[in-house]
Amino acid sequence: MIGTIIFAVISFCVFLYFELKRQFVIAFLFKALASFSFILILLSILLYDYWVSIDLFLGYIHPELLGFAYFLILGLVCGFAGDLILGLRPFFDETRHTLIILAGTIFFASGHVFYLFGIMTLIDFSWWAVGFSIIVSALIFVIGIRFMKLKFKKLLIPSIGYSFLLFLMVGMTIFGFNNFESKSFSIAILIFAVLFGLSDIVLSQIYFGGKETNLMKAVNLSMYYLAQIGIASSILFLI
Repeated sequence: MIGTIIFAVISFCVFLYFELKRQFVIAFLFKALASFSFILILLSILLYDYWVSIDLFLGYIHPELLGFAYFLILGLVCGFAGDLILGLRPFFDETRHTLIILAGTIFFASGHVFYLFGIMTLIDFSWWAVGFSIIVSALIFVIGIRFMKLKFKKLLIPSIGYSFLLFLMVGMTIFGFNNFESKSFSIAILIFAVLFGLSDIVLSQIYFGGKETNLMKAVNLSMYYLAQIGIASSILFLI
């Protein structure tokens, strides 16, 4: 369990080093390893707690948390796929970047839907989270387009839809904070969800604001990988 977390951190650090050095082939390989390690972290936790055997997939062990575990795995798989797709950008000319970003956005949006469903296996849906997501997304796009001059172009509508799903998930961790059985889980899932949201706000500056500096990439990637490692590990607070 600890070994997979260490493996994820080391893989990420090597990936980040080569990414910032613009050695994209090696960076892509370690990005794949780092992203796949999210799934390994979750599976190692389940194995460590003696959850995983054929029984896990037949639903015989810990039935109250199986739904959360299933949706968490699906969300992490979508994140892995999205990472691989977005990692292809350096290998194609700019005319293909819009399609690559759109495909990655679809996978990450799907991942947020699975995370949302996972959270809803633990607490009831909150309509306050819907209002929160609408307000935050509106503010982000108004400020981004009007004051920060972000140019979404053909990706405006998909980006708005993605933002709504992302901050709906964040909103559920905020308004459901007192409803989770474990207070430590409430704190952890809130922190990691917010980190995910912040990483994507930084990413929008890179993709749509032309601010693809090493500092911006390091901040974005560090927050994102910490968020995903944290989300994958969050089930520790429930078992």
